[in-house]
Amino acid sequence: MTNAQIPSYSGVTINISNPTVTTVPYQNACPTITAPIEQVQQNPVPQMQVQESQPKEQLPQAYPASYYMNNYNNYQQGGEQAALSDTSTIDKGQDMPLQESVKEEEDMSSSTEIIDELNARDAKQKELEENGKQTRVVALTDEYIMSLENYLNNQNTDIRLMAAKEILTRLDEDKTRYDDAALNALLNKMLQDPQKLVRIAALSAFSSGLASGNDYTVQLLNNIQQNPNSDKEDVVEAANILLKMSAQTEMRYTPVQNNAPDQVEQKAE
Repeated sequence: MTNAQIPSYSGVTINISNPTVTTVPYQNACPTITAPIEQVQQNPVPQMQVQESQPKEQLPQAYPASYYMNNYNNYQQGGEQAALSDTSTIDKGQDMPLQESVKEEEDMSSSTEIIDELNARDAKQKELEENGKQTRVVALTDEYIMSLENYLNNQNTDIRLMAAKEILTRLDEDKTRYDDAALNALLNKMLQDPQKLVRIAALSAFSSGLASGNDYTVQLLNNIQQNPNSDKEDVVEAANILLKMSAQTEMRYTPVQNNAPDQVEQKAE
């Protein structure tokens, strides 16, 4: 019995009812599925749902969350307050140095000038106490000024002349009383005195620079000039005083020539 060679084939078909071996072409090697179409449609192949393992990256919101919910009332009321509170907490820390710098830059010139002036006067007073000469002067109290005025109202000429001399002494013993209001008022009263000596005392105080005078003084001097019954000497002195009052003084620096040592030696020889 010889073994027959089995021809090459790519598929085998088995028929159970009448078993035979037949060759099948290569293109029919895959079995044909003859399942009904309805069964295939009823049992579809389940599709796999792909779940993202990582959440998508969320972009930063340009507006508050309530804005995207169309809840405008909450945004205008609560959301806006929350935003302001957040920014206030952030800006508060940033503005702290700015507020401190503003406080440091506040204008303190007024108090500084007053303090400097007080310090200058205090230093001047201390220097005067250390190097100056102490003198005794009469204090210009209200009682003393009233007494001088009463003396000038007295009908006795000698008493009025006594008060006039007292006023001149008070002006001369303290040159800072040059523009004292009370003493200048008493001098204006003396200008109107019927006694010539009392008027001369007042005119002399103004012409010598012991007293400054005031606006009423100028008016009285003009009245003396314009009055035809005025004493001629009073008119001339009034004109002299008015001329001095119209002049203004100013401070100027003039060069001082220091003598050289050789010139001093020559003069000594």
